[in-house]
Amino acid sequence: MSAVTWSQARAGEVQRLALTGYDSDCARHFVLTVINDAQARRYLAGLLHRGVLTFGGRRTRESASVNIGFTYRGLGKLGVPAQHLRVLKEKSPAFAEGARLRAPRLGDAGDSAVERWDAPFASDDADVWIAVHADNPAELDRKVAELRTRAGADLAFAGWGAKGLSACHLTHQPDPENPRKKIRYVHFGLRDNIARPVIDAHAGERHKAGELLLGYPNDSGFNFWSDQDTPEETAAFLRNASFGVLRKVAQHEERLDDYLHKQVTALQGKYGYVNADFLKAKMSGRWPDGAVVQPGETAPPHPMQVNPVFDPQADKHGFGCPFGAHIRRTNPRTDPVQPKRARTIFRRGMPYGPKYDPQDSPQTRDADRGLMGVFFCASIEDQFELVVSEWMEKNPMGPRTGGRAKDPLVGRHDEPGARFHIPLKNGPAINLDGFTPFVSTRGMLYALFPGRQALAAMTSLDTPEDEAVPTRDPHAVNAGGAPADRYCDIVMEGGVTSGIIYATAVATLSKRYRFKNIGGSSIGAFAAALTAAAEYQRRKGSDAGFDALKMLPDKLADDDDDKDKDKDKDKDKDKGRTLLQRLFVPQKGTRRLFQIFLATLERKSGKTLVLAGVMAAVRQYVWLAALVFLVLLAVVLAGPLLSALWANERDLRTPGVLLLLPWFAAAVLTLGVSVVVAVLAGIVWDFARHVVPNGFGLCRGWPDDASAQSLDLAGFLHASIQGAAGREIDDMPLTFRDLWNAPGAPSGSLQDPRGGGGRSINLEVYSSNLAHGRPYRFPLDEPKQPGQDEDMGRLFFCPEELERYFPSGLVRYLEMKSRPYAPVSEADPPAGAHSEGLRELPAADLPIVVAARLAMSFPLLISAVPLWAIDHEPKCRQARKLARCWMSDGGLCSNFPIHLFDNTVPRWPTFGISLNLRSEARPERKVWLPDLHHEGRGDTWDRRAVNGKTAFKRLGGFLISLWVTTWHWNDSTMMRMPGVRDRVVRVYLLPEEGGVNICMTRKKILALAEDYGAPAARAFIEKFADPGSPGWAEHRWVRFNSLLVALRKRVEGLQQAAQLDHHTVPLAIQIKRSTGHAPLRGASKRKPWPSTEPLCGCQQQELQDLLTALYRLERAFAMAGDTQPFIAAPRPSLRMRHPT
Repeated sequence: MSAVTWSQARAGEVQRLALTGYDSDCARHFVLTVINDAQARRYLAGLLHRGVLTFGGRRTRESASVNIGFTYRGLGKLGVPAQHLRVLKEKSPAFAEGARLRAPRLGDAGDSAVERWDAPFASDDADVWIAVHADNPAELDRKVAELRTRAGADLAFAGWGAKGLSACHLTHQPDPENPRKKIRYVHFGLRDNIARPVIDAHAGERHKAGELLLGYPNDSGFNFWSDQDTPEETAAFLRNASFGVLRKVAQHEERLDDYLHKQVTALQGKYGYVNADFLKAKMSGRWPDGAVVQPGETAPPHPMQVNPVFDPQADKHGFGCPFGAHIRRTNPRTDPVQPKRARTIFRRGMPYGPKYDPQDSPQTRDADRGLMGVFFCASIEDQFELVVSEWMEKNPMGPRTGGRAKDPLVGRHDEPGARFHIPLKNGPAINLDGFTPFVSTRGMLYALFPGRQALAAMTSLDTPEDEAVPTRDPHAVNAGGAPADRYCDIVMEGGVTSGIIYATAVATLSKRYRFKNIGGSSIGAFAAALTAAAEYQRRKGSDAGFDALKMLPDKLADDDDDKDKDKDKDKDKDKGRTLLQRLFVPQKGTRRLFQIFLATLERKSGKTLVLAGVMAAVRQYVWLAALVFLVLLAVVLAGPLLSALWANERDLRTPGVLLLLPWFAAAVLTLGVSVVVAVLAGIVWDFARHVVPNGFGLCRGWPDDASAQSLDLAGFLHASIQGAAGREIDDMPLTFRDLWNAPGAPSGSLQDPRGGGGRSINLEVYSSNLAHGRPYRFPLDEPKQPGQDEDMGRLFFCPEELERYFPSGLVRYLEMKSRPYAPVSEADPPAGAHSEGLRELPAADLPIVVAARLAMSFPLLISAVPLWAIDHEPKCRQARKLARCWMSDGGLCSNFPIHLFDNTVPRWPTFGISLNLRSEARPERKVWLPDLHHEGRGDTWDRRAVNGKTAFKRLGGFLISLWVTTWHWNDSTMMRMPGVRDRVVRVYLLPEEGGVNICMTRKKILALAEDYGAPAARAFIEKFADPGSPGWAEHRWVRFNSLLVALRKRVEGLQQAAQLDHHTVPLAIQIKRSTGHAPLRGASKRKPWPSTEPLCGCQQQELQDLLTALYRLERAFAMAGDTQPFIAAPRPSLRMRHPT
């Protein structure tokens, strides 16, 4: 079984109550019994798919949150497979047996015995634990009412009649060190939430994820729930779950108060400083406001210094915090304990009952109050039960103990004569005795809080997936905010760094839409792949992928690359570089050219750009310039120097100072020529010797000495896509087949009849085949009739070559999913030496990261990727062979394929995001989506060839405009069309934003996301998804009428053309003759193509019927009239074109 490691990307899989808890003031817990398993699954599906349950570590907009856990019995009732239950029983007998049977092990006897527990803990009927947290009682009541009135609540569960187990913080005040946080107190007058352990994805006292969650290594490096004895399906089901313990503990504060006052009276004669707060602090280990008691302290420090983490090494003798104190027992840290491993418990509890006041009446003093304890861990036996039964209820650890008292605050205290030993630094020790229990257990429950994917699986057990949610409200919102039946397509334009905006745009758009078809070129292809991966994880039940996308700009903007000082020996040279820049790693031979490229970035004018480039070039080739200078200088000055020496030998008059001036001028000229020649020669040499063998690029994206964790472009693409999909980098790579088979595909009237209709998530990206001079769309089409409709587009790869471009694990996977070359048609050459070692690139099983990298090969910056194709040009089949072809940036051929998913009348919108330069006429406009249907039809102007102040600037602008026009004419034309322009948001960037500027500062990177990405998505939402907005209806109207305009134009004169007999045969006669004479000629008799043989009668009838239908369509348009209910400007045209 492959190892699974925790990462922040998985946080969205974990129920928030388990992962981080809530900063809420109120809570209510319901312990319910399942009375109808099918209804219970439907109810659970509603909670999950309608976004009622809360996941991840971030606070949501909801002021009330819900989480759910299940007892062992409850899991069985809901139909969890027997295999999963068997593993749970074997690995956690405490969970299987239940809290009532385990209670005696924890010392729950006498007043805490199970026979005296409160309802709903008084019986074995507990199946489900629903926890509700809110900021105030009103919000809590509202959320509880919502849960109780949901469809099927009373049919699914019994136990709603009880008011639930309520808890509420006593008092709170702003934290002076952090006003956003609240200082809260629990009973016994102690401060709460001081030292809260967390797993390593968050700040604080960190632990490995396996201490909290099932399926990950713990602090000892052992993964108990994913070992070789655990079936893979069970390990996957349990992963991201956590065991929750609900323990209601009554706190008899009046008993504690009476005891403390009695002890103070007895001790004050000998210890004048002793008071109730002092003794309570020694029993707890902290002063009431949270500071750890330090050696020698007799009163709280002023000002108060809260020490969240207690360090036993700083108090080895217990002079401050005694060895038997509560905090030293529950978390011994470095104290000597057996067994030695720490037992971490993650606390989420809250007090219940009124605050204690000794001045109140006896009835109020004795009121029911205590702690509604909520604890989470990955092992009930090894963590929760051990801490309670061993560390709290046994003798204290440490050498300086003279008594046998249990935990002074929460211990059972059933041993007469037991003493609590308080060693003092400046005097004799204090020994407290005469304890009575200050707490008693009022109930306890063990439950499993499954992860998101496990919950999703539970909802469909023995229930068809389309029945999982009993009633479907099209405006209801799931956990990510997107209704389960609201889809959209999205196409993202190519570029390089400007694609950063796509991350936040997609993350924001995901709150209102689910993504069906996703496409892009260049950086847009990478963004499309990330979007598809995040959508895949959402279809599996988690929105964590979109959370990761939202954080991607911040990750790319990270300039703190000095985190591992032992490994990063060259950290000084990387200081201040963002992750975006560090991803572009040149090879050894291309570093000089890469440094020249970097020097030209972020320049405000052409002059500074050229100057910076020249200076960088001189610096990179200074050694070569020096060598050339010395050689040329020797040649130039050889004559004059020899003449001077000759004159000196014959006592002739030597040249004067004036005669030396030409020599000096010659030396200076030589220096200039040397620099020019050396720099040009060095650049030419590096291009020829290093750039060309490097795939015609400065950065190949994967170093020769790479490991799986290497920081380089290909490794980052792979890790990002895997993370967005909820997978680890060592897991099986996400493939197109995975996307196609994901759950949650459109159903019913939303089913897509097009070619991609069978694909739940359809990702398509473009790459440019430079040998063929045309774009390739990935995934490649798998021919339905091999040899006849494969479009001559088969591609092959050499594993040894791809290992220079991708992690070795990906290449091995490709080898496993591919097959060696073999001919599939008579046109293909036989296998031979030319095809040895080459394997066919898979279609469905192609990892999407490979397609994204093929599409993202910006010329000269990012290397092209070598693939192989069949060269069919030689006439003789035997002379044909497989030849290498370079796959470069998809944007070269189709930078903004907005047409990619268009249909006649759309079922859902296809959004496009186009990147443009900021207009000089409207410099304030950053993001624009046309609101009215006629807006956006004007051209976008390129004024570089006109507005240049000098002839050279105009010439440069003219050349750039030539390239942009050649490159963008198709995209620019499509952007003006009706039905297109109103669904494409224009993002207007400044010249220094995006482009190939990989040296952008952290501020600029974050600005791209905040100023452009999120507003772009909000523009779509406001127009197409907000209630009451007519945008979507108007768009469908425009698309429908544009189709009619184009179709009318296309069918006009069709019948006349079909019946034409001038130098040809009318189509109707051709069809009539087709059963006796083949309409087309064909060379192959063994594998004939359709129409190269006579047609059968049904084929003939089909063609005749369709021709008649076209005649009728033309007549229908003519008879309907042409009143122009809609004017399409510019007028669209239906034309035959290649499917790309």
